[in-house]
Amino acid sequence: VKNRWTGWVAKREGQSVYLPQLEFVAEICEYVSFLARVIRPPVKSGVTAKPLNLNLPLLGPRFIPPSYLHAQRRNAAPEIKPDAAYLKPVNIVHPVFYPDVLEKCPR
Repeated sequence: VKNRWTGWVAKREGQSVYLPQLEFVAEICEYVSFLARVIRPPVKSGVTAKPLNLNLPLLGPRFIPPSYLHAQRRNAAPEIKPDAAYLKPVNIVHPVFYPDVLEKCPR
């Protein structure tokens, strides 16, 4: 994850870079990549996707950053950081979430 967002920082010299947001997006990218690997069927099997294991949560395509309530519920005395309040939700467009639309050429 760190390699992903540090690479983005290096390539965005002229753009605004908010590190907590980039780290949040990098975590989402890792999750979606993992999910795609897990449900990818064997090559030339004729199956569109393997079923997802019941122990793996299916999150997305809209990822909302955790709020202060999440921190309070997970810890009796949470360390509140104001950075979390500035994170923006992220919408992911990927064949994992939209298989009928994105797995075929639109022609």
